[in-house]
Amino acid sequence: STDNDAMTRTWTIIGVRDVGRSFAWYQSLFGQPATTPAHDHFGQLLDADGTVLLCLHQWSAHGHPSLLSPDVATPGNGLLLFFRVDNFDASLANARALVPQFEEEPHVNPNTTTREFSLRDPDGYYLTISDHGPRDAQGRSDRPIGYWLKHADAAITEHVAGALGQLGLTRLHWQALNVIRASQPCTADHLANELRGFVDANGLESLISALVARGWVAEETEPHRARTVVLTPSGSAGYAEALHLQTLVRERMMRNIPAQDYETVLRVLQTIVANMGADDPAPR
Repeated sequence: STDNDAMTRTWTIIGVRDVGRSFAWYQSLFGQPATTPAHDHFGQLLDADGTVLLCLHQWSAHGHPSLLSPDVATPGNGLLLFFRVDNFDASLANARALVPQFEEEPHVNPNTTTREFSLRDPDGYYLTISDHGPRDAQGRSDRPIGYWLKHADAAITEHVAGALGQLGLTRLHWQALNVIRASQPCTADHLANELRGFVDANGLESLISALVARGWVAEETEPHRARTVVLTPSGSAGYAEALHLQTLVRERMMRNIPAQDYETVLRVLQTIVANMGADDPAPR
């Protein structure tokens, strides 16, 4: 259902005296290429994948009640800007070049078991920079495979949901369309089998009904024959649009990944699934 694909994101917005100056300061801290904010009164700092890290808002612009003036309260009171970074040592070096002293020198946080340090930005906000995860002697992440599987799936799901959302589709809609197109005519039982682990019987009926109501799928029922679903001409055109959006997501996902490395990852994951005695329920 669409509820399972709903995304919620927080945009942290802080009031600053000079958006351009603070924008440059944070870019220097995170080692990002120097750019300018989109507006004199507002700028968004983005991660390499487009995720919003922090929004900078000029004090009093637009009349937001909590962003009227830094004189109402000390900037940062009740707020801790906590950033987790992969390039901790580089961020540490950048920070030392930006401020004369830290609020907290680098140390290992006993709760997260990772290194961190704290400093204040030009407007007095308190920042803590934390290493994203433990590293081995060669500086490689010690995170287990389950961690990367979970986060890779979350990242892919987020980008696929954003792309397909332009057409009013979810990832499950795409999976169903893919199965139906690949096996036309597709029996309802075959569709259920290919989507097992993703949707139950009631969910499957809702999924089919939604695609039928949209005019993308038609049901065919004949006496003594299995119930089948097929793509309509509108469904075929819609599938082509969705495929284009999916291709863009895949191209982004595959940046800097040689084809042979990708094939190796697939073989490893398939072997893990086989070793654990589970079937692969995921449609292509």
